[in-house]
Amino acid sequence: MQKKKSSLIKMSDHDEKMSDRVFMQEVNTWEYIDDGIKKTTLKRKFREDDYNDHYISEIIPYEKPK
Repeated sequence: MQKKKSSLIKMSDHDEKMSDRVFMQEVNTWEYIDDGIKKTTLKRKFREDDYNDHYISEIIPYEKPK
């Protein structure tokens, strides 16, 4: 995804205009790591013709089943 001028955000090979009602999105990714489970959250906050991305990661201790 690339930032573009105006209120368009390039998603794949086509442009989509974000609704004026959308002000924030969150995407959670869960993955197994050696120390347990890692949860990474991407928070995208929209404002006028731009957006900011914030990443939050946390480790949850967990022993993988064998």
